[in-house]
Amino acid sequence: MFLLTMCTSLVFLTNALAAWMQHEIIYASCWVYLVIASLFFYAYCPCQVFYWLDQLGIFCMFLCGLVLTIVRYKERTIAATLGIFTSFSLSIYMYYFGYIHKTMCFSPDEDEREYTHGLLHYICSLGHHCVLL
Repeated sequence: MFLLTMCTSLVFLTNALAAWMQHEIIYASCWVYLVIASLFFYAYCPCQVFYWLDQLGIFCMFLCGLVLTIVRYKERTIAATLGIFTSFSLSIYMYYFGYIHKTMCFSPDEDEREYTHGLLHYICSLGHHCVLL
């Protein structure tokens, strides 16, 4: 059922690797945790416990990304800053606009829901790669 979403969540391993290579161990750990929690949620049990564990991973990744964005603000290029802003704006739009209007990630059509959630994973991954630039 969630095969595409499961597969696209594996793209976050590239974020974990990039963070690890820059010695951002907590950030890398958040990414690994998010991948594991997402795989359990999408593969084994889309129940409330795994949903909240997945949400905790998203929150930790967001918080660490925010801290790194602030800490590395002066050394970041304009292109990386635009990448962060654009990906964050797109992900908020896709998720919350979709939630309000029951489209994109919250569409009643399973295929649309899967494809847009997968696209959301790629957009977020790219934005968080920009955080590490």
